Amino acid sequence: MTITIIYATETGNAESLAEDAQGRLEGLGHVVALHDLGDIVVSDLEGVEICLGIVSTWGEGDPPTEAEPFFD
Repeated sequence: MTITIIYATETGNAESLAEDAQGRLEGLGHVVALHDLGDIVVSDLEGVEICLGIVSTWGEGDPPTEAEPFFD
């Protein structure tokens, strides 16, 4: 079973955490798919059984700019 990690970031911190999580999970023998929320749409997650989301916020809890279409 693949573990899907989705992330969104303004400064790169959430991406770094996502990559760290990917490395740790792969080190434990898991198959991991890593996706930037700016590059996918909600329907891309259809059929995903395990999903870990790492998303930074800014302002008053706003999502990163590149991920706004995904959240809309």
